[in-house]
Amino acid sequence: MNLKKQSLIYVIASLGLIATNYVYSLFSHGVSSESMSGMWHYTAIMAIMSGALGLLNHSQSTSQLRLTAFLINCGVAALVSGLLLKGIVEIAGTNSDYIPYFQYSGWALIVSGTILGCYQLLQTKKHH
Repeated sequence: MNLKKQSLIYVIASLGLIATNYVYSLFSHGVSSESMSGMWHYTAIMAIMSGALGLLNHSQSTSQLRLTAFLINCGVAALVSGLLLKGIVEIAGTNSDYIPYFQYSGWALIVSGTILGCYQLLQTKKHH
């Protein structure tokens, strides 16, 4: 995937998450959640990172980055989904034992994708 296009998608996702939080806060009778208010941070950070990688990394083909990007994107989706669920549960005034698993799996996917990307980058540098 083109990293500049991926960056734009993350920006659009960030704006969508901000809008979702705003609309949800309108219908929650003034009750808000820090988790829902901050869930857009992950997508905004990824927009900046993928944009920077797109500017810095011209030599590596997009087919090599496909699995790396997939793992990282799935990790961000798990983190954001977990924060959304945690925010809904907090506003409802209850708790769930499953919410931490979103965080664990999200970070595991991001770390594994990052390690794979670094490995692929080292392999392409080694062969050149």
